[in-house]
Amino acid sequence: MQAFADSGVRIAVAPVVDLGRLALYEPRRRTVTVAAVGVRMAPGTVAALLAHEGTHVQDFVSGRQAAEVRALGRVEACYVEELRASLVELEMWRALTHLMGSGFPSGITRTG
Repeated sequence: MQAFADSGVRIAVAPVVDLGRLALYEPRRRTVTVAAVGVRMAPGTVAALLAHEGTHVQDFVSGRQAAEVRALGRVEACYVEELRASLVELEMWRALTHLMGSGFPSGITRTG
C-alpha cells in the first residue's frame, strides 16, 4: 500500500471485468482500478489483487519497468514484470492462508 501512497496512485472501483481482468494499473491515470465485483469479494482476495497491482505501481514509479524495457525489450520486460507481480500476489495468499489456517479459497482467479 505504501507504493500507492508514495506515488499518488488512487484506487477506484469500476467495471474492468469486460477487459478480462479483476484489476488494472493505468500509469498515465495514476489509478489502480478494481473490478466492480470486488465489492463482493473476500477481503483477502482484494488484498491479493492490490498486492499484484501495487507491484506494477512500484515498478513503474521506481523506474524499474522502464529499465527492463530498455534492457529486455517490451515483451520480455512485460513477462518479467508479470512474473514478479504474480509472485508477490502468491506470497500474499500464502501469508493470508497461513494466518487463517486454511488452504486457498475456492474461485481464485489470476490477475493482471
